[in-house]
Amino acid sequence: MDPLGNHRDYYQVFSVSRDATLLEIETAMDRKQQEYDPEKLDGLGERLLQLAQRETDLIRTAYEVLKDPQKRQRYNRQLDYQSKRSKRSFVNNSGTDKAMRQRAEVANNRAIDVWESGSHDEAIELWKTAIQKGLHLAEIYNNLGSAYHYCGEPKLAIECFHDAIEIEPDLLEAYNRLAETYHSVGDTEAAIENWYQVLRIDPSYTDAIEHLRQLNAEQYDLDNIPEYQEDQDPLPNTRRSGKTLMQKIANALKSFTT
Repeated sequence: MDPLGNHRDYYQVFSVSRDATLLEIETAMDRKQQEYDPEKLDGLGERLLQLAQRETDLIRTAYEVLKDPQKRQRYNRQLDYQSKRSKRSFVNNSGTDKAMRQRAEVANNRAIDVWESGSHDEAIELWKTAIQKGLHLAEIYNNLGSAYHYCGEPKLAIECFHDAIEIEPDLLEAYNRLAETYHSVGDTEAAIENWYQVLRIDPSYTDAIEHLRQLNAEQYDLDNIPEYQEDQDPLPNTRRSGKTLMQKIANALKSFTT
């Protein structure tokens, strides 16, 4: 887990496979160091500099492990153990998990339909009931958070978004909505940190880029960070806006402004 709470292993930090040679890792290390060169980050706000330093620390730690054959071997065994443990858990619970997920999706879709019909209080109760019944789907928490946000309950919204992220750490929509909620209550630093996290997952996420620019175009000049340039191709396997169940409620709330 990296300093920001992402469940990335050290190979993912450098975007290399476990079979990567030392030369490939060193090349990736050099590329990462260039991305976070202090001269390129000069002039950014203190909060962004702190986050960049955390990423730099993670890069350094990952490199120290992967460059050493013995440390790398131990680390690979740790990854293998975690993978096997996860697979055993999935095999033992796959039937239950599949059934529970199906029930959660049905409950979530039902609540979305009710929300879109204009019965907001009823939709909120449906999402809350689903959670009480143990249907812990990230989309449910994110949609409930969006509903609370819309209804002027930022504290409850923030709790729901954090729950969604705990279930699915790379959920773009939850980080984006969380940032919007923090911004709406005046916690600019927390908003910036979460929009920064959105861009860590998907550098092409224009909504986060525009919010950061609107906050302070000079202090948070994202064009100085190549990783965040708008013309960059999206990361593979990233959950994008408009392709998840929760986007239905996002569309229903499109008139909402922070």
